[in-house]
Amino acid sequence: MLTGYISKTLNLSHCKVLVISEEVASQGISDIIYTLVNHIELRPDCNVIVSRASAYDFLSNSKSELESITAKYYEIIATSSRTTGYTADITISDVFNRLIDTFGEASAILRLSHFFISC
Repeated sequence: MLTGYISKTLNLSHCKVLVISEEVASQGISDIIYTLVNHIELRPDCNVIVSRASAYDFLSNSKSELESITAKYYEIIATSSRTTGYTADITISDVFNRLIDTFGEASAILRLSHFFISC
């Protein structure tokens, strides 16, 4: 839909994180996930974050003072789960697999203030 509004082609091949507002997530994200999983450019290791604020506010307000490259910042936070345990490494493929699984429920990272927790 976005390419209908702008003249450039949207490329998601370097997408590190998918941020969804809590308001949108409470209405259900299965349609969003199904659509994005079928997008060949989006990598299955893209992390999914549910934000209490809007996605725009989240992305514009969460900047690292130690890392100047935004994509690297989100990659470090997600992969730090192995060493710190402060967050979970939940990817879009994990969410998709749990959505189609009849024995479990999908989860995503819930962002509260400066901490990541799994919901």
